[in-house]
Amino acid sequence: FYRGDILYIPGCAPTLSPDEPEPTWECITYEMQAEEAQYTSGSVDNNFDGYTGDGFVNTGNSSGEWIEWSIEVADTCNAATCMFRYACKSEDRPMELRVNGSIITTLDFPATGEWFTWETETFDINLTAGSNEIRLTATGENGAPNMDKVDINICGCEIVTPAPMPDPTEDPFE
Repeated sequence: FYRGDILYIPGCAPTLSPDEPEPTWECITYEMQAEEAQYTSGSVDNNFDGYTGDGFVNTGNSSGEWIEWSIEVADTCNAATCMFRYACKSEDRPMELRVNGSIITTLDFPATGEWFTWETETFDINLTAGSNEIRLTATGENGAPNMDKVDINICGCEIVTPAPMPDPTEDPFE
């Protein structure tokens, strides 16, 4: 179920502890905006509706363009799912996925039909304790799709940065 910027995944098992009578969920999703990532060239734009945050990253239209997010975890995570939100009007824009410099796979990023039609490309990765870099590099001559954000669903480990978003239904002054 969804609560603000934190998504709890029902398939993730709760942790039970003798000291805690109620289960606590170990799975949480961290939203990382593209405009807060590093990227080779291009701009943060807001001319197509449907993006989240302050806009989306529109990199240069050539092979080798990249966008990279950093996340720090306290423990090794063997279960992290990246959900890349993107738009691409008419042609597929494949991108190589690297984690900490190692090539993991190539994701297709199929055309969405319009620049304001946002879709998600998903892939499971492993994160190591400490700082982790998640980089997408365009492999086709048309470059990268417009990139809105990545949601990283992590189960079973503590995140150091970024901090999860607070629950918008809770009053911080109470």
